[in-house]
Amino acid sequence: MKVNIEKSFNVDQSPDVVWEFLINPNKIVVCVPGVTLKEKVNETTYKGSVSQKFGPVSANYDGEITYEKIDKDSWEITLAGKGVDSKGKGSAEMTLEMVLKPDGSGTAVNVVMIVGVIGMLAQFGSRLISDVSDHLFEKFVENFKTNLSGGKIDEKQKEIEGGEIAATVFKSLASTIKGMFKSLTSAIKGLFKKDKSDLDGT
Repeated sequence: MKVNIEKSFNVDQSPDVVWEFLINPNKIVVCVPGVTLKEKVNETTYKGSVSQKFGPVSANYDGEITYEKIDKDSWEITLAGKGVDSKGKGSAEMTLEMVLKPDGSGTAVNVVMIVGVIGMLAQFGSRLISDVSDHLFEKFVENFKTNLSGGKIDEKQKEIEGGEIAATVFKSLASTIKGMFKSLTSAIKGLFKKDKSDLDGT
């Protein structure tokens, strides 16, 4: 299952400053809740892990992330990540494309993410994966701006984020279940109307 997500955000820093942060994995990884960088394989590839809790389900992935494109002339960066669940229950992959554009005295960052999930998490459906990805992206932007401005990301805040993600999961599941019941109710009403019409016709 794959989910496409398009986002954008603005920061009050020049493209050069934003660029130097985005091409430095050590500065980026601290902005993403649950992500740890473990090893540098070469100049563009790094090994790490991702640990998240999606409501009642915990997901732990070991994988790699690679800078596939770093083109400052066009202000474009492409990252590709792939990982395998530590318990063998699935895998995940992601392609992240970022394009920087000068915006007044600051920078606009346009982002396209393609997230692919196989296994246990895929059973929750694309809507839930999209909702959780949106939530994590918002937290990344918040932490990125804090880091970029020279502030310090509070480690305790990362612990709170786990609960926030769980809330997002349950909200998405509740919405999905509500939609299912609504469809089921409509279908039952349709059957009763059809039966009534058949009886009136006889």
